Amino acid sequence: MIKLLIVDDEILVRERLKACLDWEELGYAIMGEASDGEEALAIVERIRPDIAIVDIHMPFISGLEFSEIVKTKYPDTKVVILTGYSDFEYARTAMRAGVAHYLLKPINKDELQSAMLQLTSLIENERARKTNLALMEMNYKESRNVLKEKFMQTLLEPAARSGEFQQELRKYAPGMANVESAVVLVVQIDTVPDRKVEQAENRLWYFAVSNIFSESLSHSFAVENAYDSSQHAVLIVDIGREGSLEQLEKRSEEAKAFIESRLRFTVTVGIGNIGKGIDGISASYREAVTARRNRVVLGRNRIIPYSALEEQVGASAFSADNRQDLLIPMRSGNLPYAIGEIERVFQEIRDRGLLVDQAILVLTDLFLVFAQFAKENEIEVPELASLDFSVGTLLDGHESIEETKAWFVGLCRHVLGVYGRIKLNGYARTVEKVKRYIDDNYANKEIGLETIAANLAINPSHLSSVFKKEAGITISEYLIRKRMAQAKAMMDEGRGKLSEIADSVGFGDPYYFSKSFKKMFGISPSLYAKAKS
Repeated sequence: MIKLLIVDDEILVRERLKACLDWEELGYAIMGEASDGEEALAIVERIRPDIAIVDIHMPFISGLEFSEIVKTKYPDTKVVILTGYSDFEYARTAMRAGVAHYLLKPINKDELQSAMLQLTSLIENERARKTNLALMEMNYKESRNVLKEKFMQTLLEPAARSGEFQQELRKYAPGMANVESAVVLVVQIDTVPDRKVEQAENRLWYFAVSNIFSESLSHSFAVENAYDSSQHAVLIVDIGREGSLEQLEKRSEEAKAFIESRLRFTVTVGIGNIGKGIDGISASYREAVTARRNRVVLGRNRIIPYSALEEQVGASAFSADNRQDLLIPMRSGNLPYAIGEIERVFQEIRDRGLLVDQAILVLTDLFLVFAQFAKENEIEVPELASLDFSVGTLLDGHESIEETKAWFVGLCRHVLGVYGRIKLNGYARTVEKVKRYIDDNYANKEIGLETIAANLAINPSHLSSVFKKEAGITISEYLIRKRMAQAKAMMDEGRGKLSEIADSVGFGDPYYFSKSFKKMFGISPSLYAKAKS
């Protein structure tokens, strides 16, 4: 049975919900009801319902606040929001915040039943998944041999072998003791979008994947299971004298298809070349890892034989011209153009069919352009401060080359965003310097754009543009306003004749002084002075 909680401050709504459907026939049990959010949370704590139908407006705690608390503390409980038409957009926000469903008031029986059936299916799938995980956990614990797992890694990485290797080989992998030809497969589970998987659960899925591949391959070959240091499933296959890579790929395709149909996720498989003897296993493993890594450029949900990679050339380099093509728009702050250059680089990777190692070389040079720009402008980029960062590691952590492109575009947005703020702050400082220079030198009759620009070591045209954009007026207008304000202050204090005042604030021409004063204050300087006296 699915446990249901009904929460609404109106008793009539609660009664209608209880009577609206034959809950028992649908497989539901109404375990409680509440009239406010606080009471409802107490019930949730006690009975842990599968579904809570909640009004969006309630005393003490709103429906959305209730949903956020339940999502954090009781994530298995699905919340259905009840809302009026006026709250429609509000409810859509709730959906994005994790609410499972919303229903409009007045309650429609068909819509309510449809929503409940959808949630029933979701809950049953989640229960089945937990049951499967519990069974896999049990099987995993029963079959796991830690000492064997450690030994199998020494087959893949010879440097880790001990002096008792031959004895351990006969004990843990007797089928490989006299192997003549072996091929290694490395299987990686493709990440499911919007699905977060805990590390322990991920280990169980790899356990299932390893068993499925082993079962499929064992129809034609002797197989040993292992896990590498990245916890990917590794299959060591004794291909024998009669076996072929084509037959191995066919069995692998069968296992891959079975996983997709039954486990509802996909895998990518890297297959090494045939290695000779026990020492050939490590070489085949390295090739399988290389093949598997190419999923980011070739695409996931596929089998990638290393032999197919050897046939591809597609070499490319990131030239000095490429660097300049990106640096020029970055230095001018042209984000769309810079993003366009990044997209061009990734398009070239696709068009040339570059393999992952070749793509790493190109993208490392691309990253170094951002590093150079960031250093020039004292912009902090977290990846530059990390000793562990590498483009290779970045690619290995991505599901596709598109994800890597999105990462570089995000880096570009961050760097140019900071650069833009630095420029704005720099412009503001430049404007303040101009104002201070004018405030200190307004009495100088020779002062003007050219002298100010020369003093600040800035191009006059650029300075004029920056000042107008930041201050909203021209440098000449600011100079005249400063002179006029100072002249008016001197008149207010009765300090000297108009000709002397005009001369002291930098006006060599009394007529121009009089014209400028009247334009600013709406009265001639002579009338203003007379009024003050």
